[in-house]
Amino acid sequence: MRFRAEIGYCGTGFHGWQYQQGVPTVEGAFRTALHQLYGVELDVRGASRTDAGVHARGQVIAFTAPDRHSPHVLFCALNRLAGPGIVVERVELVDDTFHPRHDARGKWYRYLLQTGYAVDPLWEHRVWHHRWSLDVNAMHESAQHLVGVHDFSSFRAAGCEASSPVKEMTALSVRELPGRLVAIDVRGSAFLKYMVRNIVGMLMEVGRGRRSPEWAVQVLTARDRRASGQTAPATGLCLEQIHYPDHPWMDARRTTHEGEDNWR
Repeated sequence: MRFRAEIGYCGTGFHGWQYQQGVPTVEGAFRTALHQLYGVELDVRGASRTDAGVHARGQVIAFTAPDRHSPHVLFCALNRLAGPGIVVERVELVDDTFHPRHDARGKWYRYLLQTGYAVDPLWEHRVWHHRWSLDVNAMHESAQHLVGVHDFSSFRAAGCEASSPVKEMTALSVRELPGRLVAIDVRGSAFLKYMVRNIVGMLMEVGRGRRSPEWAVQVLTARDRRASGQTAPATGLCLEQIHYPDHPWMDARRTTHEGEDNWR
């Protein structure tokens, strides 16, 4: 039986999604939990290999298991066994051919900044703190230059294993939220290693007034990582949703601030 689950986690205590021997990872936590349930090692696949410190509210995993437990039993058991910092939102049966990464048609990441003298302790491990105010309108204007199909080599980290740097950015917005927060929402078909964090680093240069909004065009056309800004820290990044045509799992929490669905 093939199962699909939507999960969330606080990335602070994990060395990323992918299993690594001797250190806590999200994949490792589920492999351990499933071994406790079935007594055998099961292969667990994730839709996104989030980096160390990156959070998730809409990660999707899949695994094939013996015909022993129902989705409801797995939902209860995995929430109990996966350990602290992880929540299982839902579990369901899917076709045997389903692959969480290969079948995905889009991803939504949100990066959170917090301005002001000090970080609100409730957001301490979920934001990138910037002491001074930011020009959010300039950041949003700059971000629009990145929407569409482009070569994103200027935002690609060393060691990226993607076969091509050409990706489609379907939407990118920057807006203020209550609590001195600034949200950068990035939607696209797929992403390069550190791509979202590198885009945020570039937008911060604009928000601080060090660069004009049009600088994004120069960075994009340079196709050179050295042309852009710093890499934003992992702590502010959260994987919000993976989109699948058969089951987008849209709800009120995941709609855009304009009230529209930006998936293509």
